[in-house]
Amino acid sequence: MVKYVLYRILLFIPTLLIISLVVFYVGTLAPGSPINKYCDSEEINFENEIERSKACQSAAYKLGLDLPRFYFSLTQRAFPDDFYKILQKTHQNNLESLILQYGNWDEIEEYYESRIRLQNLLLKLPKSENNDQIIELKSLANQLIVTSDNDKIIKVFDEMQSIFDKQGSLSLDIESEYENVISSYGKVISNQSIQNLWIPKLVWHGFNNQYHNWISNFIKGDFGVSYFDGRKVSSRIKMAMKWTLIMNLVAIFFAYFISIPIGVYSAVHKNSLFDRLMTIALFLLHSLPVFWIGTMLIVFFTTSEYGAWTDIFPTGGLSSLSSDASYWSRFWDTAYHLVLPIFCITYGAFAFITRQMRNGMLNVFGQQYMVTAKAKGLHQKEIIWKHGFKNGIFPLISMFATIFPAALAGSTVVEIIFSIPGMGRLAYDGILQQDWPVVNAILLLSAFLTIFGYLVADILYKLLDPRVKF
Repeated sequence: MVKYVLYRILLFIPTLLIISLVVFYVGTLAPGSPINKYCDSEEINFENEIERSKACQSAAYKLGLDLPRFYFSLTQRAFPDDFYKILQKTHQNNLESLILQYGNWDEIEEYYESRIRLQNLLLKLPKSENNDQIIELKSLANQLIVTSDNDKIIKVFDEMQSIFDKQGSLSLDIESEYENVISSYGKVISNQSIQNLWIPKLVWHGFNNQYHNWISNFIKGDFGVSYFDGRKVSSRIKMAMKWTLIMNLVAIFFAYFISIPIGVYSAVHKNSLFDRLMTIALFLLHSLPVFWIGTMLIVFFTTSEYGAWTDIFPTGGLSSLSSDASYWSRFWDTAYHLVLPIFCITYGAFAFITRQMRNGMLNVFGQQYMVTAKAKGLHQKEIIWKHGFKNGIFPLISMFATIFPAALAGSTVVEIIFSIPGMGRLAYDGILQQDWPVVNAILLLSAFLTIFGYLVADILYKLLDPRVKF
């Protein structure tokens, strides 16, 4: 058994690595990044693009987003090795489009830098010179940054030249840089290297990359920093996990405590009135969606709309008392607030576990060892609980593997309906807020607990029945 456990633990490593890769890349490909507000947002006004670029670089450096994503990258020869260092999404998209059209990075880079210099020179002009033509010129310079279509670029050049001819009083630096932009773009067109797009290139970035730093810190218990409020992800998860574990552990206890005896009794009294009524009731419970049950509980048991007797429980939240109330007062008040959420989590599990327990017991009643036990004249309780139960409980052990991740992830719907700040609510808010470090941490923790749950289930199989071979 020890050998098997060690073998399974060794299998955890590649399994979790694969899961972590999927989680990481989904998070990096998803929209939303804390540096976007500095790199691409128009809500923040910078004096020029140099200041914007500095703010973008600073934010990326603090969060480690100025590094390559992985240890290596497979790309095309036309792309530079450090293309990831271009952080502004609009700039990156524009350069990628130009590379895919012409394939000559050196010329494209020169054209890109000349556009940035021209844009910065125009932005540095005194506000007193901001007449309509200068404003139009700045707008055209901005268009060059995001435009990769040749016809549109030529049109922008013509319009800019027309303004230069009319204005006639701009600095020589601006006009000279404008000529550099036209010249560098001409080199892009004339020195095309389309063949570079067909030659693959493997680039080794080393161990200082986003994935390596993320997974290394995760193993140490450092889940990163929240994009939303700048707090450590571990502190946010710790606060949310408390309430999720309380609700789910209580719900699991009641679900198993009630389901097992009812399932066994229904199996023993198969096709009795009790069994038939319980079967109908369980199917009804299992078919009712939790969001509907939660809404109905709030409508009929938290307000006096339908009579004073219906205003029994609080609508939501965790407490109605101030922080200076006594411990036991706050304890019972919080427990009172959690009655309806726990019921919502319990009823579905109760219905499913009861059916599984009943079916498991029915499968063992016809086995030879059960017939032998009856022939020996053993008491019915001993036959059921000593010989039948430990074999009929195997389906529940398989379900037990899912308890760990479920207890951590929480019930998102229940926590939202009843305003419980648990893990499910935290994950939901993280997705809406594009707070991917929080979402990634919850996903990877759930994956780890799922694997751990299957290991525990396998060990329980062996403990309950020594004949089970791994």
